[in-house]
Amino acid sequence: MASAGEQDQAHKRIFSVCCLVTDVGQYTHLREQLARQGFNDDLCEYLVCDNSEANRFSAYEGIRLFLREAKGRYVLVLHQDAIPLQSAAELLDRIDRVETHDPLWGVIGNAGRTGGSRAVLSLRSGANLYRLDAPFVKVTTIDENMMIVRNGTGITLSADVEGYHFYAFDLCSVAARLGYNSYVVDHLWRHDSHGTVDESFLAAKKRMERKMRQYHRGRIAPTTCTCLCWSISPFQKARARALSILTISNEKHRGIRRKMWLEGLFTNPLFLFYIVYYRFRDAWYWLVRRSRGEKGE
Repeated sequence: MASAGEQDQAHKRIFSVCCLVTDVGQYTHLREQLARQGFNDDLCEYLVCDNSEANRFSAYEGIRLFLREAKGRYVLVLHQDAIPLQSAAELLDRIDRVETHDPLWGVIGNAGRTGGSRAVLSLRSGANLYRLDAPFVKVTTIDENMMIVRNGTGITLSADVEGYHFYAFDLCSVAARLGYNSYVVDHLWRHDSHGTVDESFLAAKKRMERKMRQYHRGRIAPTTCTCLCWSISPFQKARARALSILTISNEKHRGIRRKMWLEGLFTNPLFLFYIVYYRFRDAWYWLVRRSRGEKGE
């Protein structure tokens, strides 16, 4: 139990840095890199859900706990393999810019998608480096490798969902229903994982779509690794399938990608039109970025 003095000091800190830990060595490396970028003990409190010896917390359970217990002004929820490549001071500058622009911001990430499905990334992944062409961009969903929640807003995760998928989407969805907006800021992080896209991922996708269908009119919601759809429109379903297939780029997930292709061909081949459309659109964006001298994939 923390002393009254320790609790008071925690309240004065800017960040509550939170992580579900499955690999102690990887988390130790993360802490070292955070300290190198100025995320020190004067600026941060550190909260951990320890899954290193047993699976004690799901992502939803752990993050709900973090959001209840965090004392910092901003709750920074990290994957243990998400490494900062820029300083804490630069991140605070980006947050201040968002705050000035939109006092109703609630969630910030380093990667996400707009409602129009455009990917917005400030991220190094493997050999690829992605940067924004602005200090921040408003999005509808963010990626889970780095998430910042503005403390005191009441934003949390749904109580009726568990597991390890789609909690960033759920976070942004809850924030939107509370009247808060989500943003991606141009603060560079490296993510040393391509995520997990397997049968459990597809099952979680169906559960989340079923949940959204209960209280939200049918639409689609692009994320960084798939596209949720709870619409009855065959065109919306086709668009969502095309986006889902195109976002699965890692070769270790090719089995799932092949399954989605085959299911689509037999149930709704309209998705082929959207595959062509998004390929053309992405090629155009690539040409525009190159013409501006931007770095991209």
